[in-house]
Amino acid sequence: MFYEDVYVGITVYGGIKAPKMLCASTTEEKVLLGVDIRCNVAALGGLFECDLGTPKVKVQIGIKNCPAELIPSAMGVKKNMTYDYWFLRMTFTVA
Repeated sequence: MFYEDVYVGITVYGGIKAPKMLCASTTEEKVLLGVDIRCNVAALGGLFECDLGTPKVKVQIGIKNCPAELIPSAMGVKKNMTYDYWFLRMTFTVA
């Protein structure tokens, strides 16, 4: 259904010190941590007892605009770019 493919979300950002597991050889001390929560319209409809399809909620946590120096070299990153480095992604749905 249409309502299962349209998401509404919010992302909250906060500056933190870079995790020690990533700070091997960099001068970057602060990074921007993001927590992103999105739910589809079907999930919102369920709050009002409307059956609009299968509800789904997605959550991800990671570093926004992460410098390439903080990402492990095994991932094959380009040094002149920044990336969004998501540590954790979860999807919740009704079984």
